[in-house]
Amino acid sequence: MKILFEEALGTQGYIWDTQSDMGFALFGAVIGLLLLSRWHDKQLQEFQ
Repeated sequence: MKILFEEALGTQGYIWDTQSDMGFALFGAVIGLLLLSRWHDKQLQEFQ
């Protein structure tokens, strides 16, 4: 039964696969916000 659950979750043999994917997604989003926020604010000021 354990094998069926792992196949359904798509863990690819690594128990923390889903959590590490979400952690990397969060890390990328935060870095993107930090790197692009000034450019975004500048674009908004030019638009107004």
